Amino acid sequence: MIRVLKHPQSGTRSLDALDNFIKNAYGLQTDAVKKPSEWDPVSKWSALRWYIDDKTQGDLVGEGREILWDIAELLISLLLYVDASTDGNEAAKEIFRRFVQDKFAKEKRQRDTTAEELKRDLAIVYGVEEAEAVSREISKL
Repeated sequence: MIRVLKHPQSGTRSLDALDNFIKNAYGLQTDAVKKPSEWDPVSKWSALRWYIDDKTQGDLVGEGREILWDIAELLISLLLYVDASTDGNEAAKEIFRRFVQDKFAKEKRQRDTTAEELKRDLAIVYGVEEAEAVSREISKL
């Protein structure tokens, strides 16, 4: 990963491509999903990019995995945001919300009641309609 990002001929283009994707995805205007206040992938990416640009390849080698995971978490959060924003699926919104709270929030996610959490979990796993049917079956037990 570090070799790709610090490559003399294509490293800057790779970083620019990431920069472009991150800014465009975060800039998606939608009323479907509220951007959590603790989630600012553009600022996090800017700081990470500055760090990568400022260091030599040799200086970054020991941090390769950490940098890879930081970039991966940014990209995953943005892909989840775009998905939740464009398909209107409540399960997609919940997956995005949980991921951002897990990876970007300073405090642990506040949980709802067990019944509410189970309802959301079922919607994520089975889809909304199927989750309602499964929930009805569980309540019969």
